[in-house]
Amino acid sequence: MTSGSSIQLACGQQSLNLSIPTPTTDPFSTIIYQWEFPWGTVTTSDPSISTTSNVGKADGTVFVRAKRTDGTFVQVFYFNIFRPRVGTATISGIPSTNLCYNSAIPISANATNAYIYNWSTTGAVTTGWAISNSVIILSGSTGSSGTITLSADNACESPQTITGTIYVGPPAITSATVDWLPLAYPNYINNPGFLTINVNIAVGSSTNWTLLNGSGNIYYAGQNQVSVYAYPFMRVEGVTSNQCGTGEARTFYVQDISNGYYRMASPNPATSIISSDILAMDALKKVTLVSSARPGIVRMYNANGSLNADTHRNNNILSFDTGNLPRGLYYLNFFFEGNRNYTEQIELN
Repeated sequence: MTSGSSIQLACGQQSLNLSIPTPTTDPFSTIIYQWEFPWGTVTTSDPSISTTSNVGKADGTVFVRAKRTDGTFVQVFYFNIFRPRVGTATISGIPSTNLCYNSAIPISANATNAYIYNWSTTGAVTTGWAISNSVIILSGSTGSSGTITLSADNACESPQTITGTIYVGPPAITSATVDWLPLAYPNYINNPGFLTINVNIAVGSSTNWTLLNGSGNIYYAGQNQVSVYAYPFMRVEGVTSNQCGTGEARTFYVQDISNGYYRMASPNPATSIISSDILAMDALKKVTLVSSARPGIVRMYNANGSLNADTHRNNNILSFDTGNLPRGLYYLNFFFEGNRNYTEQIELN
């Protein structure tokens, strides 16, 4: 081989055959050849060598130092050894929308000069059996998201890695806000105007909004946004869906109190107690709670301040114990002076 030539070797146990021209000596002398490899040194009396060794991971240079028996250097040769480097790794088959519940899809990897593919996952994503060295089965088990990471290697140094995010669906509505304020409980009081319900949902899904009861208008403002206007109360439900099916439903209660007399009762649905903030306590005549299934008043507050064991007042807050009432639909009726009367639906569950 010509001094300065380049040799590319695969990693691992490899056979290497090298030879150099025999130097001419004057006067004649026996030549000793000192072969200096990246993995060790070999001394021979032959200008050719065959060696089998684990050449390791690093590139390097082979030096051949030809010397006379009297120790004088005759000539120095060298050869450059290169390792095949792994190219940029890619993953094919990651869904652009969602990976459905309990479904399985093939995911494939590719990287030049790679023959070792290692996979790892986090979150709701898991890997199944391998179809081949570079193709695996990916599955999702819960409504969330996860990542899959590929490391492509060839036993040489510097493996290439890539990570992709996968959403498992159908997704739930999360991080609900109303008018950019946190929605701590399912009631929101607003002056006349439009409300915008904003939610963060997984990619590839859509939300359908429905007026369950009350009266008002729903205006779509984007994939996961609606503006609602209540007259004076409405209950709105949002349901997410994607190619996998239907996700979690979320319900919002919206009350327009432009009349300025009271704030909507909460919580709704209720379990053991419901409360309402009376803004015009001086004008309040009474409040009654009536069942839709049975006749008669089950709870009542009178303007003269009379209270019973099931009714409580703390400044302008009126509360009614509902823990021992049958579950179902009720009507909370507000009676104010000037014939200002309002009715609100309450669910007990």
